[in-house]
Amino acid sequence: MLFSKCQNNKTIDLSNILEDTLTISDNQDYKKSNQNIFTSQQKNKIIGTIKFGDSKKVFDKKKAEFIKKSKNKDSEILIDNDPRLGNYIFSEVGMVDLYDDDKIYWLRIIGRPIQWEDYNSLIPDQINALKEVIVQQYGNTDDEHEVIDRLNIEEGYNYNVYGWNIGNKRLEIQVVEKGYYYYVDLLIFDSEVNNRIEKQLDEKKSKNTADAKGAL
Repeated sequence: MLFSKCQNNKTIDLSNILEDTLTISDNQDYKKSNQNIFTSQQKNKIIGTIKFGDSKKVFDKKKAEFIKKSKNKDSEILIDNDPRLGNYIFSEVGMVDLYDDDKIYWLRIIGRPIQWEDYNSLIPDQINALKEVIVQQYGNTDDEHEVIDRLNIEEGYNYNVYGWNIGNKRLEIQVVEKGYYYYVDLLIFDSEVNNRIEKQLDEKKSKNTADAKGAL
């Protein structure tokens, strides 16, 4: 079983939360040895009971259920009542969802806001907490990058730290800068649909540019 000790010294069992989000596997080679079965079973799952292809109405209902289940109901301290995956803390209102023909294909889970002075301690802490949960399910990363120094972060940029490819499903841990705060976000999307939509947008931009030729 997996436990976490909160600031009020109460210990909560995280097993039920993780069971419905990213099922735990003790075998770190699980991804390689069971890739075909694993991909078939998991390719449509985003997180919790949320699946690729859910409508906006269905997503909103499942999102509320997921956040409720992810909270520490025993906590008497406000910050400990934030939803979490293991020891990764995310914002209750911090989810960005994108749709293709009313079918969800892209979800960003936004982490807790972290101030500049806490960057060097809390950013790695939250990255490692989230990575630990994902690795237990999906095995080692498919790609990884160094955590960028806070002095080199450009305003408004997202920086990939770790990534996993599970069939068409792509998971990324990103460090995001927004104003005076930084975030460790979890991005989950259908890469096939995402690539198609990005291509359509690029083609539309090129067409708009061509159509504007001669206007000046």
